[in-house]
Amino acid sequence: MKSSFSIKFNTLRKERKLSIREIALMTGVSTREVKKWEKGSSLPADTRVMEALVGLLGEEISREFSTIEKKILHEERVDQSLFSLDESIFKERRNIVGRVKERIVPKRSQSKTQPTDFIKIEPTEEAISDSKMNSVSSLEKETEEHIPMEYPYINDPQQIVIYWKRNIKTFLVLLVILIIGIRSLSMFWVNLSIFIDNLI
Repeated sequence: MKSSFSIKFNTLRKERKLSIREIALMTGVSTREVKKWEKGSSLPADTRVMEALVGLLGEEISREFSTIEKKILHEERVDQSLFSLDESIFKERRNIVGRVKERIVPKRSQSKTQPTDFIKIEPTEEAISDSKMNSVSSLEKETEEHIPMEYPYINDPQQIVIYWKRNIKTFLVLLVILIIGIRSLSMFWVNLSIFIDNLI
């Protein structure tokens, strides 16, 4: 069954000699959607599309948009009423389950507090002094046990051998560098003297 919008849409489209493809291109929708408008199975819901149709088909088509808006509002109200109904049913079921749970499940036994639970017991001065003395003596014992025996640095034979080796190595390296330097200087002097003799 065709709606009033579809009848008006078909008549105006034919009067202006517009094809379905042209309307689809100018409104930005698919040709399948335009065919649904003609059959009456679908209605344009976007305001941008409605404005484009008014520009193509004239102000006469805008009269049908009021009926479309009414239908959309009616559908939204129906959806909201269904949602509120479902929510009320859910709340009612939750209340029933809570009541049954309170009847079946026994209440948890509350822990009884004794009047002596809130009394703060502080140690006596003798206990504090004894604990301090014990801690100091234990620290002294630990420090005496864990301190390693260190020998004087000069009397350590391994260190003396290591330093003698290092000194010998450095002396040999310096000696080699000195010999190379003397030889290079002598060769430079010989070459310089030969160069001067050739010039003379």
